Amino acid sequence: MNYIQRIRALREDNDLNQTKIASMLHIAQTTYSDYEKGKVRIPLEYLIELAQFYDVDLNYIAGISDIKNRFPRQMSSYFMATKKPGGCTRQPPGFFEYMCVKQ
Repeated sequence: MNYIQRIRALREDNDLNQTKIASMLHIAQTTYSDYEKGKVRIPLEYLIELAQFYDVDLNYIAGISDIKNRFPRQMSSYFMATKKPGGCTRQPPGFFEYMCVKQ
């Protein structure tokens, strides 16, 4: 199973609709739909956020493993993809300090 199939399966297994997940990610439902259809690649920051939301590790959500390990709690505060003013996203230390989207 690849990540496209996995994010849809996780959403459906949790009885959620695309609108709810899109709202959580602060994106349009149509954008999230495009992720599930494979029309657009889902950004890593959203995969991390989804992994934390569903409490599964990134290997599982990416389709690398079929073993449903829990999201690592000791690292969860680092992987909170929290939106910051000015379009910046806080990323885990050592990954990117900030990823800013200029408009």
